[in-house]
Order: sequence, then C-alpha cells, then structure tokens
Amino acid sequence: MIFLKVGPTAGAVATIIYAIPPMILMTTLGLQKVPLEVVEAGKMSGCTKSQMLRHVYIPPARTEILIGVN
Repeated sequence: MIFLKVGPTAGAVATIIYAIPPMILMTTLGLQKVPLEVVEAGKMSGCTKSQMLRHVYIPPARTEILIGVN
C-alpha cells in the first residue's frame, strides 16, 4: 500500500504475490511424481535437458501444473 496506494493495481499485485507459491508448489509436486521409468527412457533416448523437460517431464505432470495455475 505504501508504494502503490489503495486501488486496483495494489489488489492485482497482492493477488499475484499470494498466487505464486501454490503454483510453484503444484508444479514441483507434479514434476517429482513423474515415473522413473519414463525419465529413464528419456535419458536412454538421448534427450537434451530441454527435450527432457518438454517431452518427458511436463506431459505426465500436466494435471498438477494445471491445478496450480487454476
């Protein structure tokens, strides 16, 4: 309130500050729940780090990530 006064901008900033931690928590939980067999198959296929994230980690963790975004 000191920097932005009272109004819609301060409300938006406060909402974002309070909404970010659950999003991060749900994303990390989803990424940790990816089965080890899937990760191992990605490593055996020779995926780079970005390919591992895009094609191996994110698809199985999509539901938890979307819950965090919601």
